Amino acid sequence: MSAERSALSEEELAALNGRLNEIVRESGWARTIAIGDLLVARVFCGITADFGAPRDVCKHPSIRKLAQRDDCPLRKTALAQAIGVYSVIQKEPDLRELGVTPAHVALVVSLPSEQRREILARAASEKWSVRTLSRATKEVPMAAAALKPGRRSSSRRALAFYRASLKTAESGLRLLWRHDEMDPEVAGELLTEIRSLAVVLNDSGELVSRMQRKSAMATEDTPRLVKDIRSPMSHLAHTGPRPARSLAARSAPDRTAK
Repeated sequence: MSAERSALSEEELAALNGRLNEIVRESGWARTIAIGDLLVARVFCGITADFGAPRDVCKHPSIRKLAQRDDCPLRKTALAQAIGVYSVIQKEPDLRELGVTPAHVALVVSLPSEQRREILARAASEKWSVRTLSRATKEVPMAAAALKPGRRSSSRRALAFYRASLKTAESGLRLLWRHDEMDPEVAGELLTEIRSLAVVLNDSGELVSRMQRKSAMATEDTPRLVKDIRSPMSHLAHTGPRPARSLAARSAPDRTAK
């Protein structure tokens, strides 16, 4: 469908804007779904298949003209964001059952479906704020680029990302050490993150073991190295609820499948 085909007249834009001003008085999912229904019906002629990235929606002439109105309650980025969230929820309605908000979903619209579901499930289980999820999503594109198939020396790029992530954790720890007192809620969140880190370190030991079995990289010090990596964190990694399924578990073949 071309942009010109669905371009609205000034009268149609005025009517659309009037209804939009009524909808924004609502909140949460009711507001997001109502905005999506309205824009799909009036601007996109009922087509819900795929609206593209939010930046593409922003270029639609009717969206631009609507956002330029002085009495429009939403700017074009907010309108595009609503369309993006609406599009995802139309395809995956059960995401709402996770207990996340539209603002959470808006942050992961551009991610692949499986990756989006995984990070939203973690956000829901660990009660992440929108700000916390935003920080987490900033790491995802870096990891995807490091692991993209066909890249030269992809293992070297992956190692660089792994090393940078550890440096970031180390910097955060230094900042935390500067505080003599810590809010109990912050302390609880910190413990959750430490358990997540423990899982990563245990998986790192598992990765070394796999590489030892598959290649000639092993030396006589390798078994000791693996033990040194895994032993200190093993108890902590399995204390309390597991923060996320480990990478080793996700990479392991399903032996129950026939």
